[in-house]
Amino acid sequence: MTGWSEIWKNRSCNSADPSHTLTLEDLLLADGYDTDTGRVSISDFQKYIHSISQTCGIQPGESLFDVGMGAGAFLFPWYLDGHPVGGLDYSAPLISLALRIMPGATKEFVVCDASHMDTGKKYDIVLSSGVFLYFPDHHYARTVVEKMISKSQKTIAILDIPDMAQREITEKFRHASLPPGEYEERYRGLDHLYFARSWFHEIADASGLEISVSDQHIPHYANGRFRFNVVMKK
Repeated sequence: MTGWSEIWKNRSCNSADPSHTLTLEDLLLADGYDTDTGRVSISDFQKYIHSISQTCGIQPGESLFDVGMGAGAFLFPWYLDGHPVGGLDYSAPLISLALRIMPGATKEFVVCDASHMDTGKKYDIVLSSGVFLYFPDHHYARTVVEKMISKSQKTIAILDIPDMAQREITEKFRHASLPPGEYEERYRGLDHLYFARSWFHEIADASGLEISVSDQHIPHYANGRFRFNVVMKK
């Protein structure tokens, strides 16, 4: 794995204090929704979750599994709505936060590398948001996608994917978000993995799945203009 692996494995936050009552805002901060290009608000995040529910056609009571779930910010709104949820992440500190705020899913959250995902237990919806950009290469990413397909009974959603076609403009934007020279110092050896939209189409075609690809849209999320979402259905 890349340097990103060590960063996320060791990520900590103020909410690690067990006496602190966790909130969705705590989860968003722990999961990195505060970036150099702006912080995603609770309101904007909730709108995003609603749009994903519509795009994926998530029905009441359907189960969801999150690959690279972090502290569980992405799952938490569905958990509150009564959906069975599960997920994995290789960061034990982040999983511990998810276990505290979603005690009803204690047995469903595991510390695990995405490529080692257990596909035995099935979920209706298997998704991953803002995670594939941290993968080391496309071979690893394909292994994860194929396991997600195997684990899903209905829908696979891979969200917030860096668009290969916009790589150059994305990198210029990210560099410009920091003072001169600071980006190189802060992110040395921490590259993002970019994807062509056709890469996902090829996997969907090989698996006999329906696929839709759309531009990412989270209100006031600056990076969204350079990313896209993929939804595959059985």
